Amino acid sequence: MSARVVKMWANVLLIAGAYLYGSIPFVWGIAHLKGINLRYHGSQNIGCGNLANAAGVLPGFIGSVCDFSKGVVPLVVGYYWLDADLTILCMASIATLAGQMWSVWTGFYDGRGTSISGGLLITFFGLSFISWKVLLAFIPLFISIIARNTRKVKKAPTRIVPLGTLLTFVLIPVLTWLLHEPEVITITFSSVLLLLVIRRLTADIIDDLRYKAETQRIRDILINRLLYDRSYLIKYH
Repeated sequence: MSARVVKMWANVLLIAGAYLYGSIPFVWGIAHLKGINLRYHGSQNIGCGNLANAAGVLPGFIGSVCDFSKGVVPLVVGYYWLDADLTILCMASIATLAGQMWSVWTGFYDGRGTSISGGLLITFFGLSFISWKVLLAFIPLFISIIARNTRKVKKAPTRIVPLGTLLTFVLIPVLTWLLHEPEVITITFSSVLLLLVIRRLTADIIDDLRYKAETQRIRDILINRLLYDRSYLIKYH
């Protein structure tokens, strides 16, 4: 078998493995060990924040670290062990994020992808694929965190950390383009933004439409989902 064929299959396995690793429902598993079904707690989201609310800060932190690792492990393996080029690493990044959002192990239902997106970005920084100037994109996220902790605001419609997160991921591809980073990086983080938006708009949308009040407009639900990652509907089960 030629070296070129071996390389091709290594790349294919990296991308497939990235999706499967991203699919591992760490948060769901931690909650299950605690005897908790996250779909019946809090926001009903299989995410680290909901895990922390349902099971405590430590389980939530562990879940966050596990999800963060999904943005690290495939890239590190591809870069150091498989000598994959930047384009393949970017494809693996999208695959692992898609796995996190649409897990094959949970019936294509899982988290929103925020932690893993942060892991991807930090890993690209660590591998020197992105200029540290792109860190300026984190300013909206930091401001939103400070504002929330200062004002103690956690309820709709002033749920501002998801808004800060969205603005940060809007700025990342803009800054990579303005700073003349490799085009594939800009395309990758534009894709990350697109997946985050799709996931926010579609996760459990059927329930929201089923239980919405007659006076509530679908437009308002979608806007709240996009900006605040919640529809703010009371769900009855």
